[in-house]
Amino acid sequence: MPGLTRRITFFDGLRGLAALQVVVHHYTLAFAPGRIGQLRFAADGETAVYLFFLMSGFVLTQSFEKAPRRVGVNLLRRVIRLGLPALAATLLAAALVLPASDLAHRAAIASGSDWLRQSMEALMENPLRVLAADVSGLSLLAGYSDTGLIAAPFLSAIDAAINPPLWSLHIELWGSVWVLLLVWLRDRSNLLHAVALLGSVFVFGTNPLVLFTIACLYRQLARTNRFRRLTEGRMNNAIGLPLIVCGILLCTISLIPPAFQIGWMPTGLLQTSYWLHSHKLLGAAVMFAGVLIAPFAQRMLDLGLPRLLGRLSFPIYLVHWPVMITCGSFVYLQARPLGETAAAIAALAAGMAITFVCAIGFEYLVDLPAIRASRALVRDDLPQRVNGDLAALAPARADAAPDGAVVLIQPVNPGEPLALDQLARIRL
Repeated sequence: MPGLTRRITFFDGLRGLAALQVVVHHYTLAFAPGRIGQLRFAADGETAVYLFFLMSGFVLTQSFEKAPRRVGVNLLRRVIRLGLPALAATLLAAALVLPASDLAHRAAIASGSDWLRQSMEALMENPLRVLAADVSGLSLLAGYSDTGLIAAPFLSAIDAAINPPLWSLHIELWGSVWVLLLVWLRDRSNLLHAVALLGSVFVFGTNPLVLFTIACLYRQLARTNRFRRLTEGRMNNAIGLPLIVCGILLCTISLIPPAFQIGWMPTGLLQTSYWLHSHKLLGAAVMFAGVLIAPFAQRMLDLGLPRLLGRLSFPIYLVHWPVMITCGSFVYLQARPLGETAAAIAALAAGMAITFVCAIGFEYLVDLPAIRASRALVRDDLPQRVNGDLAALAPARADAAPDGAVVLIQPVNPGEPLALDQLARIRL
C-alpha cells in the first residue's frame, strides 16, 4: 500500500468500478428488472455506495489530520465540495427529467419496472416541492424521509426525488462531520476518541454512517507497523484476496436469513431505510479491508480504464440518472421490437456513452471549480513552499511554541525546497 502521505491511486480504480456498478444497477432495475438477480454483484449498487463511504471516510481522516483543529474551515470546505455539484446535478436533472417523465413512465410500463414507474409517478405528484427541497439544500442537510439520518415525515420520499442518487450526499456530509469530530477528539484525548468510536457503533447501528467509523479505524490501523508488515509480507495476497471474495459473497449471497440481513447489528438511534441491508455493510467493510491488504488487487485497480472511470466517478454518479431517464428511456422504447434484453443492452450502451461525455463536461464546468473553491476558502498564513533562508521562518514557529520548547526547522530531503508540512519540532 502506498505511503499515507501520497494519493492512494488505486482508490481511483475502485471508485470507477463502483460508479459503473451503480449505473448498471439502475439501468437493470429500469429496463430489465427480471435480470437483477442474475447479475448479482455486477449490479449491486448498494454495496458500491457503501464502498464510496468507506473510501471517503479513509481519505477524509487522512486529510483532516493535517489540521485537526481547523474544524470550521474543514467543515465549510466540505459543504462547498458537496453542495455545488449537488446543486448543479439537481438543476440538470430538473431540466431533463421533468419534461421526460412521461417518456420514462412509458418505458417503465414496457419493461415491467414497477421501480421506475413508481418513481416517475411519485415525482410528478408534486415536482415543485421536491425541486425546492433539492435546490435549497434541504435534501443535502436533512435527506429524504426514508433515507435521512432521522425520520422526518415532512420530507419527500426517495422515490419522488428528481435525482435519487443524491440521497448518498446527505450521508457523505454527515459522515464528513463525524470524521472531523473523531479527528478533533483524537487530537485532544485518546480516551474520548476511543469512547466515541465505540459509542458510535451503538448509536449508528445499521445506518450507513457507521461505515465512516470503520473507515476511521482502518486509517489508524494502516499506519501501524503491524499493518505495514502485513501488507509488505509474503502472505498479503493470500490474506487480502480471500477477504475480497468473502466480502463479495456476503453482499450477494441470497441464502442469508432475513433476520440476519437486517437484525444482526444493533438498530441504533438513527433511521435505517427498509431497502438497506446490514449484511452488505459488513460485506463492503470486509471487501475494503481486503483491497487495502492485497497488492494484486491494488495493481488491477491501478490499470488505465478503472482509473479513468475513477477520475470521473463523481460526475458519472451525479449525471447518469437524468441521462437514463431521457436517453436511456428513448433508446429502450425504440429498440423494444428487438426484444427486452437487446433493448436493455442498447439503452445501457447508449446511456453510458452519453453519460461519459456529460461527465467530462460536468468535471470541468462544475466539479473542478467546486474543488478549487473549497481549497481557496482559507489560505495558510505562511507560504506553502519556502526556498529562502530557513532562519527567517524560525521566529514564526518559535513564537507559537510552548515555553521551554526548542523548535528546529529542517528539510526532510536535503537540497529540496522546504514544505511547511515537513517541519520537525523537537522538544528538549
